[in-house]
Amino acid sequence: MRRVNLSKQARKFLPTVPPKHGRQLEAKIRQLVVDPHPPDSKLLKGHDCWRATSGEYRIVYEYD
Repeated sequence: MRRVNLSKQARKFLPTVPPKHGRQLEAKIRQLVVDPHPPDSKLLKGHDCWRATSGEYRIVYEYD
C-alpha cells in the first residue's frame, strides 16, 4: 500500500486554499495513490518528479 508524505511546504500551503479547492486537491492526491500515472500527468524534464493538475493547481510528486 502506498502512503502520502506531504512536504513541509505542501502542509503549510493546503490550509490556505479555499475549501472547494482543498477538497479537489485532496481527491486528486488520493487518486494519485491508487494510480500514479493518470492521463494528465507528465514527467518533468531533468527531474525524477511527475506533475499532475487539479484545476488551477499543479501537484508535483514522486513515488517509489
